[in-house]
Amino acid sequence: MASIQVDSQFNDKQKAAIEKATQEAQNILANNDSAKDAQPHLLVKVAGAMKNSQHRPIRLMKTHDAKGKFVTNPPGTIGGEASGAFVHEGATSQGQLPVVVGSKCALIYGTFDKSFPALGYLLAWDMPEISLGSELKVFVLAGDPYKLEKMEWSEIERRLNASGNKSTSIDHEIGAIATAEIKHTHNTNMRSLVAASFDRFEPKA
Repeated sequence: MASIQVDSQFNDKQKAAIEKATQEAQNILANNDSAKDAQPHLLVKVAGAMKNSQHRPIRLMKTHDAKGKFVTNPPGTIGGEASGAFVHEGATSQGQLPVVVGSKCALIYGTFDKSFPALGYLLAWDMPEISLGSELKVFVLAGDPYKLEKMEWSEIERRLNASGNKSTSIDHEIGAIATAEIKHTHNTNMRSLVAASFDRFEPKA
């Protein structure tokens, strides 16, 4: 795969997309929390927004739920120059009681039209059940969607564990680029926001 990880200093376009996605994630988190009456902050929760910054629609190809579960599912498709959001909760059910396990997951999206080349985007994050700011991790990978789909979770997890709270990936062969950031909300360590941008550029001949 020709994808490479690069310095996670975002350019102006990436900053704007990440800032907009962060606000969208904040809004969906607020709406989700307001719908839950009892003890809303005992479980860690990650709200994410993904900005499809290029004009081709993308579809959800695969998910890896390592820890936690979706309480708002990621969209099956995201239109060109549109956004999609999700909420992932760090708990699993054991009888009537939730078991806190943190939120660790990966999503893979890819184009599905007949245009060439196919573009793929992988987004993974990790928010431990006892979360400190330095422990939040996010990882993105841009490239061939079918190669991303075939990646084993062990490889994704290894690269996620080695990442930080920002990530950028560029595939120079097909012209795909992905950026992402994870951070706590301003008022609690039990809530985090994931903002991602999926884009493309014209690769050099």
